[in-house]
Amino acid sequence: MLDKILLLSDIHGNYNSLVRILCKHSDVRFILVAGDVLLNKKQIDELKLICVKGNSDYLDLPKELSLDINNQKIFLTHGHLYDVKYSLNKLINKAQTLDAKIVVFGHTHRPYINKHNDILFLNPGTLRPPKQTYIIYERDQAKLYELSN
Repeated sequence: MLDKILLLSDIHGNYNSLVRILCKHSDVRFILVAGDVLLNKKQIDELKLICVKGNSDYLDLPKELSLDINNQKIFLTHGHLYDVKYSLNKLINKAQTLDAKIVVFGHTHRPYINKHNDILFLNPGTLRPPKQTYIIYERDQAKLYELSN
């Protein structure tokens, strides 16, 4: 059985919205956060979040991670180090170098689901109101969700 993955980015300390999402999707196995978490270490550990450091984070988190989940190589980064607000070219090159099949990034606060060179690029958006978005990845499918008030 393949594990269900919750993808988040740019939480910006919005703990209440995060908990609402986790309650709604209690069957997720992995929770990946592409930076700008702005939660404390205790919250991150209690919720079992796998996080990378964004440009606004103060905790000592890794800048990027390569993970193997469901036999898929996933590259997790915030995106600011790859200038994702301007182009995905640097991120595409990095993913190809790592032989990643999925790239999860944030920083733009805009949801994005698209393939480039057979690599799936996923940006879950942000948990900052007014449009709070996230992605569930399951069985090779990525679905964008919006948290309603």
